[in-house]
Amino acid sequence: MKYIRAMIIIALLGSVVGFYGCRKNAPAGIPGPQGEQGAAGPEGPAGAKGPKGVGGDGIANVKSSDWIYTLTGVYYSSGDTVGKINADVFTSDVIEQGSVVIYFKEPGSGVKKLDYYSNSLVITQRLDIGVAFIYSNVDFRRVGMSFRYIIIPGTKGLSEGRASALPDLSNYQAVCKYYGIKE
Repeated sequence: MKYIRAMIIIALLGSVVGFYGCRKNAPAGIPGPQGEQGAAGPEGPAGAKGPKGVGGDGIANVKSSDWIYTLTGVYYSSGDTVGKINADVFTSDVIEQGSVVIYFKEPGSGVKKLDYYSNSLVITQRLDIGVAFIYSNVDFRRVGMSFRYIIIPGTKGLSEGRASALPDLSNYQAVCKYYGIKE
């Protein structure tokens, strides 16, 4: 009787284990060894030409303004002039991760990069989201100065090698040539 009872228990346990091991959601077993690498397949067909990029003028997403002859919010006080360039493209990403370069020119003179210091002229800038403030020790309205900005996104944090390939930002003509910007 003990023998029959033991056989019944063993049979029941075997059935339970057998049914449990055959279920569809059973855990995977131990993986086998890696098989041999298969032969390379044939090269696929060439892909279709992608759409034209939507970047600004020049390379990638470089943006530039036209020459700005009238700044907004200009006021003159104690020999100093302050004016603003309002531009939605002065975003926090551009200010923190890119380069915003502002140039100025005056009649009979070449283009110069801000901040600019000479014996008789000082012009500086301060960027904020949506606006660039221009400070000068002369009334730039009277001398006919104009301003232009060029935004080069993603230049902060470039490796030394990649950064050295960029043009000297103080050389307006080199920057325009490099980025394909009309002067």
